[in-house]
This record gives sequence, structure tokens and C-alpha cells, in this order.
Amino acid sequence: MSSNKSITMLTRICIPLFLVILLQSLAFYIVTVNGGIIKMLDSNAEAILSDRVENRKNELESMINKQWGNMNFYCDELNTLFDEYAKEHGNTLCSDAELKRKFIFESSDALFTMLRSNKVNGAFLILANSEERPEVNGDGESFYGLCVRDYDVNSGYTHREDLQLLRSPTALANAFDCPLGSNWDPFFTFDRSRLGDYFYMPIQAAHDNPGVTADNFIYLSRAHSLSENDRKVISISRPLIGSNGVIYGVLGVELTTEYLTSLLPSKELHGDENGAYILASHNDGTDDYVPITADGIVYKLYFPQDKPIILSDDRRNNDKVYSYEGNRDATICCSVSKMNIYNRNTPFKTRELTLIGAVEKENLYKVSKQIKASLFIISIFTTAVAVIGIFIVAGKVSKPVRRLAQRVKSMSPGDDTALGITGISEIDQLVNAIETQGRTISQSKVRTEFFSNMSHDLRTPMNAIIGFSAPELTEDSNREQLTENLNKINNSGKYMLGLINEVLDMTKIDTGHMELESRPFSTDELWQSFLPMIDELAKNKKINFIKDIAQIQSVNLIGDKQRLSQIFVNILSNAVKFTHEGGTVKISAHETEKTTDRVSYKIEISDTGIGMSKEFQEHMFDAFSQEHPSTKEGTGLGLAIAEQLVKLMGGSIKCESELGKGTTFIIDVEFTYTELKEKKNEKEHGIYTPEELASILNGRKVLLCEDHPMNQQIACRLLKKQGIETEIADNGQIGVEKFSASEVGYYDAVLMDIRMPIMTGLEATEAIRALNRADAKAVPIIAMTANAFTEDVEASTAAGMNAHLAKPIEPQKLFQTIAEQLEKTTK
Repeated sequence: MSSNKSITMLTRICIPLFLVILLQSLAFYIVTVNGGIIKMLDSNAEAILSDRVENRKNELESMINKQWGNMNFYCDELNTLFDEYAKEHGNTLCSDAELKRKFIFESSDALFTMLRSNKVNGAFLILANSEERPEVNGDGESFYGLCVRDYDVNSGYTHREDLQLLRSPTALANAFDCPLGSNWDPFFTFDRSRLGDYFYMPIQAAHDNPGVTADNFIYLSRAHSLSENDRKVISISRPLIGSNGVIYGVLGVELTTEYLTSLLPSKELHGDENGAYILASHNDGTDDYVPITADGIVYKLYFPQDKPIILSDDRRNNDKVYSYEGNRDATICCSVSKMNIYNRNTPFKTRELTLIGAVEKENLYKVSKQIKASLFIISIFTTAVAVIGIFIVAGKVSKPVRRLAQRVKSMSPGDDTALGITGISEIDQLVNAIETQGRTISQSKVRTEFFSNMSHDLRTPMNAIIGFSAPELTEDSNREQLTENLNKINNSGKYMLGLINEVLDMTKIDTGHMELESRPFSTDELWQSFLPMIDELAKNKKINFIKDIAQIQSVNLIGDKQRLSQIFVNILSNAVKFTHEGGTVKISAHETEKTTDRVSYKIEISDTGIGMSKEFQEHMFDAFSQEHPSTKEGTGLGLAIAEQLVKLMGGSIKCESELGKGTTFIIDVEFTYTELKEKKNEKEHGIYTPEELASILNGRKVLLCEDHPMNQQIACRLLKKQGIETEIADNGQIGVEKFSASEVGYYDAVLMDIRMPIMTGLEATEAIRALNRADAKAVPIIAMTANAFTEDVEASTAAGMNAHLAKPIEPQKLFQTIAEQLEKTTK
């Protein structure tokens, strides 16, 4: 057959296979990215931002309404004193300077007591100059009064030596046993630079609405200062009205902007330097937000200082997250939460106090962008590795044919050799291209091997997930086969999650975002967190696993138990992996130094495995480095992560290894510690056997307050497995209505989501607890929510919930928690 009629390998095999693989990778990337995952991650990031701002707003709102604005008792004291003056002197207080000074002195104890009990930075009393409605005088008007400041509300002083007197009549300046402030003045004076809205607004409102009680005129001021060098404060003030209807002054408290800033920990929004809180004043019908105080580097970098902030209408996440184009061409995502404080129901309700949480857009959506980029890279490299594999296979298939063709070409007439004709051309060029490509790849061998392993490791569980969920395998399967398939899909998903977590851990370390916890844990808890796992691995491989840890005294260490356990698991699992059957893996630990509060340990992990070459030991801690990549297991990140974690803990790690003889890792670490307290011999908390669970849960009725249909379906199916009857409420308000309409004791427990429309889970819980019925305060209410931060748990407890479960829900943890709460209710 002539060469021009031959069909090339590239045409017949490689191009079709390449197109198929390219389409598969493209379809995988498009379906993954556009299938809702990225949008879900973005929405989750926005929801977390909104929830944190909402929770912080709720705390401030509660403090303003319940603590700082609690002036009723002290107003009554002053009004009683005024009535006595009116009875004795008539309505002359506002016009008699001597009576004013006497009144201020006699009311000072109430003012000092209000300052201390309300835990505010200042308290003030301003007396009117007449019984008529005061008008704002731009040229300046002076008023008698008293103003006392406490710049450290948590100082614990019982006398007045820590206070500062800023305003008082001259004759009384030395009468209050507290030092004069550097900005002391005998009068309150209001002019064009200090308009005194905290005095004029509430007292004018009281004059304009005769017969209405003073509670309706509580006024929250903008940020202001008494004098040029004074600290900025906001004021909460209300008019003073005698029983005869005379409006004789204003009583109020002050909060410094520095103190308010201390209540706005911007780090909780998005890491150390990636967020900002802004407490602002906002008028209804405008887009302007006037900052009162702010905390966070994002505010300093991207927002105009001491100028109104104008938010655009580009909103996200149920109208709670806005886009803001800040300085330096940065786009900032802002979550806005308006406070429901006293002046919302007063003549001043058009101006609201608002909390804004601001995070750079790049940082807010960083996770989804990283995942999207990772998926793109994985798709590209999966395609590249698959194409290389095609060429290699084609080369191996064609190599014998090429040799035959060369032999035929070199044959001389007369040779007695019987050879067949292949009918395939360009084999030499294909082999040369594969060899050239191999030489090019060898220049970046380590990284290529990593992506090859990642491709293999990710595609294997992906194949299981896609294959076992395909209609062809599910439509005719019996229950046993379906259960087996689901278990395989679940295990494959967990394996993929482990691989992704390793890559994410390394990314966090490389970018400096890895943060270690600092919590107490016992050494016994540390060993139990990983030794049973290694025991099982060694047992399955028939390896002798020796644990020499008896010398370690049981104490409470302060550190990150999970990351410390991860170090040991990474090294020990490698030791088991590269040790042959019948070999030995050993972990030994002992104290090297101990003081009253610090203890140092040396941990040695050794094996009798295959060992490592000296060349590989020089870069064994490099990311993606593997001496035996042919095993096709892992990412080559285990040792790199272990070394970086040890360094983050302030320790050191070194290795001794010899080919064919084994490897020893030596880790030195130091911790702060405390002695273990003796534990009472009690039953372990919250653990029930399957039989006990069935006895406790079967036949119970549960009210599920959850707005997401998929979450409703999952929860109902899980609860049904335990014989629990479930009724659904699509939001908190419906949940309260159903509970209120039910018979007493009808519901055994309530499962409550936190973030729901119309009425949140926290509001619904408070409403149920406030119902006037026998089971309102006793029924267990369990939070089942994606709000998993410490402040979320505290908010749930404060609202009256008995327990807090974070989504995704672990079935056994859900059952155990319900059983535990039901047992407590029956006791």
C-alpha cells in the first residue's frame, strides 16, 4: 500500500479523543461555575456580612434602648424636686438664678447616680431660661446646668475622683468632689458653631405637643462637642416637665465617639484588616449617611473622612448589601442595618441611627473567585494531562509497528523475513513529538506531577459520584444497591473535600491567612484525636504501631489542637504508607523543659519503611514534592503543611532518613499550660444509644421554623427516620402563630432557623417565650442555622433558645441534642 493512502494516527484516534476530553472539561467547568455554586458562595458571603452587621446593630440598639436611655427614674426624681420648688416658690425656677443653682446642687446626686448606673460617658442637666418655647439664637444663648463626664465606664471607682466636671455654676464648681475638666465653663452656651440640638429639639417638641408625656420626645443627637477642644459625643436627651405642665429643662446622657468605636470590632467582619464598621446618622428620603464614628482600615482608605457617605442603588442580598465606589477606585460592599430606637416613634423619626458594615468587594467574594480559578486550572490541566496520555498510549501502540517499518525499509533483496503491512503513516513523527513533549514536561516535573495526581485523585471520586448517581444505575436498583451507591457517593465527596482542604490550607499558609486557635485542650484529648485513626491504618496494613507517650503528664495545653493533630496525622499516615507489611511505625514523646506555665516537648516519629534519598530530603518540605509520584495518591502537600504549621506554632521540625532503612521526624514545640482539674465521675454529656434515642424521640411532635424548601425537606426526612412528626412554618411569624394556636404541650420541641423573612428566629423565640401559657417558657427551642459564630450562639441563648446547631446539620448530633433537651424538660 502506498504511503499517500495511509490513515494517520492523529486523524484516526488522537483528534477525536482530544475533542471528547475538551468537551468534557468544558462542560464540567461551565456546569460547575454556572450551576449555582459560585452564586451560592457569593450569596453566603453577603449573608454572613449582613448577619454580622445585624447582630452588632442589635447589641448597640439594645444598649441604647435598655441601658443608656433609661432615664425615667431620674426624671421622676427631678420632677418631684421641681414640684416642691413650685409649691414653695411658684413658677420662678426658670427666671431665678439663685433657685437654679440650688436646684442644680440638690439634683446632682441623681445625675451622678444616673451616670454610674447607666454606664455612660456623661450626664447633663440644662435648665430653661423661661417657661416660653426657646428659640435657637445664632448669636449665642447661655443656660444654667450641670455636665459630668466619665471617660472610662468600666473603671470601677465608687467615689468621684475619676470624674470630670465640664459644666456647672461657678458657685458650685468645688461642691461636687470631682476635678474640673480642662474645658470647664459655668454655662451651656449655644451659637452657630454649637447649635445645641440635644437641648432645643426635645424641649421645643414638648412645647409644640402640650399634654404629651416626655417619653415621646427622647432625642438622639448628632456627634458634637461642648467646646473646641472637647471630645466628640452623641447625646440622648429628654425634656423635664413638672406636674403643673411647666417645661423647665432637659436631662440627658452622653457617649463619646471613642467609646462607641470600641463597640465596633471591625475584625469580626472579614479578618484583621479587611472590614470597617461605620455608625452613621441617616435622614429618610435621602441617600446620605453622616458618619458619627467608624472603626477599620477600609473606612480610612476608601471613605471620605467626616463627610456624608452616599450609597448607590446597586443592591444585593434582599436589599441589604449595597455597592459603594470608594476612593482609590475600589468597590466596597456595604451592609446597612437601621436601628429601631426611641426616636423612631417621636417627632424626630425622620432621622435614624444606622450601622454600616463595609468590606472590599475583592475580599468579600475572594473564596468564590479562588474556587472558580481553581476549577478553571483543574479543567485546563485535566485536559492537558489527558492529551499527553493519549499521545503516550498512541506511541506505545505504534512503537512495534515503527520498528517493523524501519526493518522493512532497511531490508535488502534476498532477505527471508515475513512482515505485515500496517497501513499507518507518520509514526516516526508522532513518537518524536511525544519524546520532545516529555523532555519539555521534565523541566517542570514537580508541578506537572502534582496536577497529574490531582487530576487522577479528583476524577476518581468524580467518576464514582457521576456514575453511581446516573439514571442507568438508579432506575432499576433495589434498596440495598441504592444504599450502597449512596455510601460510595458520600465517601467520594468526603475524599474530594479532603483534597480541596489540603490545597486551601496551603493557599492560606502561602498568603499569610492561616490563623491558629488559642484554646485549652488536654494532652489526653490530643492523643485521642489521631492515635485511633493511625491504629486502624496500621492494623489494616499489618504494621506494628508503637506509642511511647506514657512520660507525658496530663495537662491542659493552650493552642490549636486540630492543627497540632493534623501535623501528626500527615507525618504518621506517610510513615504507614511507605512502610511494608510487618514493619514498625513508632511515636515517642517526652518533656524537655517545664516551668510554672510553659512546657516544651520533643516528639519523634520513626518508621522502618523505604526511606528517602538525600536529593529528595533537600526539598521534601516543598509544596507538591513527591519522591514516589507513581503511587498516584495525595497532592504532595502533607509535609509542606506540617512544616508550616510547626513554624506557625513557634516550633521546629527536622528529618533523618536513609534509603531502605526508614525515616525519623523530630518535632520540638512549646506551649503554655495549666494543670488539669479533677473531673467528676459523671455520665458523658449528650450521648444516647440508638435504643435510648428511639425510646425518647419516637412519637414526638416538632415545629420546624425554616424558610428554605430544601432545608425543610432534609430536616423532615431526618426526623421522620426517628419517628418524629414534623409541622413546618415558613417564617418566624407563622411559627409563633402555630405555637400560640396549638394546645398546651402539643409541640415537644421547636427547631428554629435564625435568618427568616418577616420575623427572624431570634424575634420568634422571644415572642414564644413571652406567651402567657404553661409551655411557653419550658418547650425546648433549638437553633438550626447557618449562623455559626460565637456571637450568633450568644444571641440565640440571649433570645431564650436552649441549644444551637450549625448547618449543615449532622443527623446524629441533631437527634442527640433533641433527646437531651427533651430529657431536661421531663426532669
